[in-house]
Amino acid sequence: MALPAYRSEIYAAQLYNARTPDGRSAVNGLSARTFATWTLLSGVVRMYAAYNITTPIAYDMAAWTFAIALLHFVGEWLGFGTAQLKGRFVSPLITATGTLAWMLTQRETYLAA
Repeated sequence: MALPAYRSEIYAAQLYNARTPDGRSAVNGLSARTFATWTLLSGVVRMYAAYNITTPIAYDMAAWTFAIALLHFVGEWLGFGTAQLKGRFVSPLITATGTLAWMLTQRETYLAA
């Protein structure tokens, strides 16, 4: 997800798929690169957590990346109106929701190991 957003704003424009009143995308090059950097940073945190799954701080940090992603995507959809519940936008919303729910319900199982 990060590499396409660094190279072009098209990927982010398909994700944040709502249009301004004059029909333009709300995405520009800077917002696409910021999204790419945020995605890359989240991935690094999640990789560290995957290799240290029994460490509470690593587990919690990974869970927070999904919570922040969920809040961000719901905010862009319902709060700011920069995304519509269709197309490419649905996938990260489902991933953030499902993974966060799994991590919260399975926390004790992983940390007891």
